Amino acid sequence: MPSANHASDTKKIQTLLQKGLPFLADIDQKHLLNDSTEILAAFSELMPAEKLEQFKAVLFLLSHSRNVHEFAKHIPISKYRDLGVKLLTNPDKDIIQDYLEIFRSPAFLTRIESSGEWAELILKLIHASKYTFPEMFRHRAKKYSKKPLFTVLEAGQQKIYTWAEVEKRVNAYEQGLRSLVGKNPSGVSVGFFTRNSIEMVFFDLACLTGGLVNVMIPANSVEEHIAYILDKTRPSVLIVSDSTFLKKVQLILSRLPFIKKIIVLDGDVAYSDSIYSPEQVVISGKSMPEDSGEKSADPPGVKDLATIMFTSGTTGNPKGIKFSHENIVFKRFMRAMALPEIGETDVFLCYLPLYHTFGRWLEMTGSIFWAAQYVFMESPAPEVMLENMQRIKPTVFISIPKKWYQLYEKVQENVNIFEADDARIRQELHTLTGGKLRWGLSAAGHLDVEVFQFFQKYGVELMSGFGMTEATGGITMTPPGQYKPNSLGKALPGIEIKLGTDDELLIRGPYVMMGYVNPEESDAQIIDGWFPTGDIMTMDEDQFIRIVDRKKEIYKNIKGETIAPQKIENFFRDFDFIKHVFLVGDHRPFNTLLIYPDYQYKDIDFNSMAGDDLRSYFSSVIISVNRFLAPYERIVDFVFIDRDFDADKGELTPKGTYRRKTVEENFAAFIEPMYEKNYLAIRMDGKEIRVPNWFLREKGVTPNEIGVKADTLVLKNFKPVLKLKFSPSTVQIGNLVYHYEKETVDLGEWFTQPQLWLGNTELVQFTGEKIFQWSRLELVQESALFIRTSALKGQVPSLMSDWKRADRFPEVTLERLHDAALILQQVGPRLSKIALNYLAHVIKDKKSEYIYLVRELLRRTLFISSLDLQRRAFVVLMSAEWYTDCVRLVQSFLSLDGTFLNNAVINEICKIGLDDVKLEMVFELTRTYMRAGDPVTTRFFRLLSIYASAHPTRYKIIRQFLASCELENVSRRFKRAAQIARFQCREGFRVWLGTTQEVAVDIETNREYQWDDVIIFEESIDPDDKQRMLKAIKNTTLIREAVFLFSRGVLVRLNDIPPGGVWISLLGKEYGKAVYRITIQTRFQGSFDIAANVNHDIPFVKVLDEINWLIQAGTSSGDVKLVEDFGGYWDDYDLWSEEFIQGETAGKFIIRMIRQHDETMNERLIQIWPYFIWSGVHAYMLFWKRTGGRLELKEPTPSNIIIPKHDYQTGSRIVSISSRRKHLSKQDMLKNFVTHY
Repeated sequence: MPSANHASDTKKIQTLLQKGLPFLADIDQKHLLNDSTEILAAFSELMPAEKLEQFKAVLFLLSHSRNVHEFAKHIPISKYRDLGVKLLTNPDKDIIQDYLEIFRSPAFLTRIESSGEWAELILKLIHASKYTFPEMFRHRAKKYSKKPLFTVLEAGQQKIYTWAEVEKRVNAYEQGLRSLVGKNPSGVSVGFFTRNSIEMVFFDLACLTGGLVNVMIPANSVEEHIAYILDKTRPSVLIVSDSTFLKKVQLILSRLPFIKKIIVLDGDVAYSDSIYSPEQVVISGKSMPEDSGEKSADPPGVKDLATIMFTSGTTGNPKGIKFSHENIVFKRFMRAMALPEIGETDVFLCYLPLYHTFGRWLEMTGSIFWAAQYVFMESPAPEVMLENMQRIKPTVFISIPKKWYQLYEKVQENVNIFEADDARIRQELHTLTGGKLRWGLSAAGHLDVEVFQFFQKYGVELMSGFGMTEATGGITMTPPGQYKPNSLGKALPGIEIKLGTDDELLIRGPYVMMGYVNPEESDAQIIDGWFPTGDIMTMDEDQFIRIVDRKKEIYKNIKGETIAPQKIENFFRDFDFIKHVFLVGDHRPFNTLLIYPDYQYKDIDFNSMAGDDLRSYFSSVIISVNRFLAPYERIVDFVFIDRDFDADKGELTPKGTYRRKTVEENFAAFIEPMYEKNYLAIRMDGKEIRVPNWFLREKGVTPNEIGVKADTLVLKNFKPVLKLKFSPSTVQIGNLVYHYEKETVDLGEWFTQPQLWLGNTELVQFTGEKIFQWSRLELVQESALFIRTSALKGQVPSLMSDWKRADRFPEVTLERLHDAALILQQVGPRLSKIALNYLAHVIKDKKSEYIYLVRELLRRTLFISSLDLQRRAFVVLMSAEWYTDCVRLVQSFLSLDGTFLNNAVINEICKIGLDDVKLEMVFELTRTYMRAGDPVTTRFFRLLSIYASAHPTRYKIIRQFLASCELENVSRRFKRAAQIARFQCREGFRVWLGTTQEVAVDIETNREYQWDDVIIFEESIDPDDKQRMLKAIKNTTLIREAVFLFSRGVLVRLNDIPPGGVWISLLGKEYGKAVYRITIQTRFQGSFDIAANVNHDIPFVKVLDEINWLIQAGTSSGDVKLVEDFGGYWDDYDLWSEEFIQGETAGKFIIRMIRQHDETMNERLIQIWPYFIWSGVHAYMLFWKRTGGRLELKEPTPSNIIIPKHDYQTGSRIVSISSRRKHLSKQDMLKNFVTHY
């Protein structure tokens, strides 16, 4: 049955038909949903020019209707295509774009069987309507203004940005960039050297929508590549993430004179005429004259250059790839045809870099095209990824193979996939991923067939694909439901693929790049439109491709990191005693090496050398080469092969280069063992100790040269030993003791995870300084946890002079963090304080890769004896950005001592400040301790009262929390403590407000005046009330306080108000008090209204009770306003201020309507009465909810509520809560509502 929304759309369309399209006006309204297709069919045949506007309006309503998908279900595919062809004869931009809007509906796309003819038509329509990326973005922003587009996950919270908010920010940044760019002869305006962030996206969209050509620099680029990219493109403005990125650029800035401005998105930097913050960019845009040539620009064309992205410079300098608006927009329509079920209800959880194609095009612009939601993952660390999945419940996840392996392995940890039934496995997968994950894509590396099929079997359509930057990302994909093992899929819509004479994959189509930036002779050339990919493939009868070999000498490891094997193999050319080496690592977790020594080498007799000696000799060579390689490029293992590579066996080309796939197949017997058992197992005290093979290689020892002596692990010919002691729940490794319950101890974890070895002197001595190079800087699941030190024997690092100077910190490295850990564990208070200051310095950088290590070192202070040091560590922790387990760690610190939260700690917390997340955490902890009856509650109350006094913007929300504690069902002791804390908050806040100004000088007449000259009372006001209010205003900060609280920060003093600027009038007398309206007109800050309640005969206890409930029902951050916000109570004058609520009560409105004796008004009243009832119920129920279900309004009448007069408005307000009663039941409350309303 069509919805009410559909009925409304239908009526609008029918009206248009009746006015201008008589030959279609006989369509039955009841069947317009089906018959709308006839409208389109008729226009495809007739399209009379004089009816063009009516057709445009009908198509607009169809495409923008909330039921567009229902319409799209009933449109005949062939007739709709005929209409599209017809539109090309007399192109109208708006009509075509609305046509495309209906086309992209999943309800339509899922019915298309052949994409080929559609691809050609869509491309023509894009050109005919000049449908560029700016057009697409503005079109979506207009249609989905209130819908979320981006979500940022951070510290357990999420910040949502709607389309309207994004568009506003993008427009502001575009104008700002124009003001900075000026005229740039290179054509490239803005460079990006950034990591993923919401601000980076805003600026990227500002460029893409504003016709400002930008260039993306990979965030992991080395200095030479940064300089190379910038020199090739010459942008005048460069955007960097933070001070770390800025420093990298400043090292080469002297070589880049064309860069005039640098924008730093985040961080503590010294801004100047050439270094801007995002806020300064916006200000610059606003200050640009309207008639400036830079204020606006001609919109870009479909074929115009939009942006440049660079591939990694693995085998040389990076390659710049130019993309047009045609590449970007056409690719989006084609990807939508390949994934027709994805649409505006989908949620993408994203972490792929936005300087790469899949992150930028498929995820970011894909979310824009589909009007889906793009969510920034907090961190790709496995446990963070899972927490994010469970929190936001994504429907789409695109990743390198490593993440799919991690998900697969996590399921196996929780359930035996070989024995459990399918329902149990499916439930576990859904629980881990949030329960809504439907679509997945694994690219940039090999994923085992069994993993693909596992996800597909249990509800996630995981697809394989192949792509490259030059093709705007994807080229092929296994279509949903058509997975073939080890296949890369078939061509996406809109691109042609074929195999060349040597079986190299060639591609051609409108989303293949415009070309390279300053191409070199060695770059691949486009011939007759065909671009060579450099990959040797096979193609089956269904046009599915499978990779055979790589013509180009690069591959990707399992993490998707690009590796050039020839570059690494070339390092071994300098060693005459090596005849050939072959690097292995394609689609594998690490690199290994096949070695064939030159057995004829005259200086060394390899033939007579023992196996262990031969391996030891070549280990030193591997170690030397690894020094020149990035961590992911390093060789982890090697093996000697029994013969040289042979061209007759297909292993070498005629040029002598490797046929890599053939070599790997022929030498599989040598390769596979290196990827199987990669450790030496040693039994000790009933435990299995695993020593990784790569460690033995690094140390140059064989398995026979490592053993156990007493309770230590020893290496032959090495003095350092490693102590190992076990208990049922702990293990001592080196100097440190860890909580650990597994039967197997994998020393590889200790050697590569800094959170385990930092501060462990004996372990670092045992491994040597190379441990600083082995470390994996990513948060891992904690199977072992530091709990204490053991027998440190005063082993203190030789401290640099930098450690002794509190005003200067050593550089942030693992070596320095290791020193800091040792200082905290062993040294006296002075240096320990400096070490903590160093950790505070590190943790301030929100983007630092070492933050999780700092948290671990702070956690370790729980196990030392100095309470003072623990308090200092706690303060450092409180200064850091929040994360998931922080509350538990805070509780651990507080449990150390009942007086842990002393005045010194409280004062430090006040200095560093608490953001929204931390303040809410403090609230939650206070509630927890209070409900448990823990005495530490009073210390939290003191913290809050002092904090509110020091931070006036937090006063209102802290006051509300303390009032809620007074109303909690807890002991009288805590109720009283909360009340005292609230009073202290108030007094501290009022001290901050300052004393009331008694005399001011009129800036116009230069005459002095006082409050008596400012205040004008309505004549009918009671004389006693008049005197009380006058004295209160003159002697207190009543007005200053109320205006500040209700205006979000405006401070008003006497000199801000001209004579006669305050008008006081009576609003009414009821419930034992008089309520007055105070209107304040300032000179330059606008006007303000507040309400003053003057008590006549309400007992003091009841006054406080009403104030408490008023505060409780008031607003905190993000809440909907319900009652008047409370200002402040002034004991000496027995009056209090409240927010003045504008508007007419529902009761007065109804009476006014009835008294008009107008039939039209009566009809309107009848129409809106259900809306008034619903709004009243909602408001009164909300009050009940905000009191914790304890109170309800005694007389819920229309005269006590202000309701917006139009049903499309929200925000009903209760006028007074003075008449309250105890809540008995929902049934009784609703019955009471019916009686009074």
